[in-house]
Amino acid sequence: MSRQSMKAAQRRAEVIPPSEIVIPEAPLPPGSPQPIPSIGAVELATTLAGTVVHREKGMPPIVMLTGVSGMGKSVAARYAAEKFGGYYVAADEMWSAATMITDICKEVGISVERPGGAAYKALFKALVEYLKKHPGKIIVIDEFDKAVKRRLTEIVRDLVDKSGCALLIVGEETLPKQLEKLSHERFRNRIVSHNKVERCTLKEARELAQYYSKDIKIKDDLLERMVSECNGVTRRIRVSISWVVTFADGGELAEVGCAEFGGRSLFTQKI
Repeated sequence: MSRQSMKAAQRRAEVIPPSEIVIPEAPLPPGSPQPIPSIGAVELATTLAGTVVHREKGMPPIVMLTGVSGMGKSVAARYAAEKFGGYYVAADEMWSAATMITDICKEVGISVERPGGAAYKALFKALVEYLKKHPGKIIVIDEFDKAVKRRLTEIVRDLVDKSGCALLIVGEETLPKQLEKLSHERFRNRIVSHNKVERCTLKEARELAQYYSKDIKIKDDLLERMVSECNGVTRRIRVSISWVVTFADGGELAEVGCAEFGGRSLFTQKI
């Protein structure tokens, strides 16, 4: 196929009859998410989201949440999206401009009736118009590190600028450096706030234990051991709590501390 023919085919692919794009009549209202432990990541994500959802006119629309793996960022991001009636998507290594916009459209409820796929430019336009029609919405993009690696930040900025929506980006602790290296200054200038999720404390471990240990009481000395040996990583502490509950159930114990649990292993991920 000649270059001219390829360009003509591309132009045809970018045009979708409006009747074939299905757009929901109304967005989801802000909800009451299922209660989850009130740990640092949840509080930070909720606060950040509220900052840009309720921002004053002319204020930057993007906020960023980062932290090491296993700190509960994804759970917190989903929670914040649901709380504010927003839309959660997670980037992946295969994302392109087309798949990113398609994934966001699916979350919003925008679809294409005719099988065979639609060009992302038409979907992008439909998404922008929908978000403009329903202001006050937030899009949450998790694993944003991968979107940066795929050089998608300018398309994301374009979506935010044209639609007026708020944006929460979530990623690993290296995300700020990645943005500095691989994204345009125009994107970084729109980030109004950045919070980093700190490692789990004893207080937060208590919250996790109260939520996940059913009727079993895990004593502070064992929780302190978890925080230390799990290096404050929320996911490891969560798994360790499950192991302790299984141990307690087997021994029909109502309370478990270091004395009862002994030298049994916790989930430290040491191989």
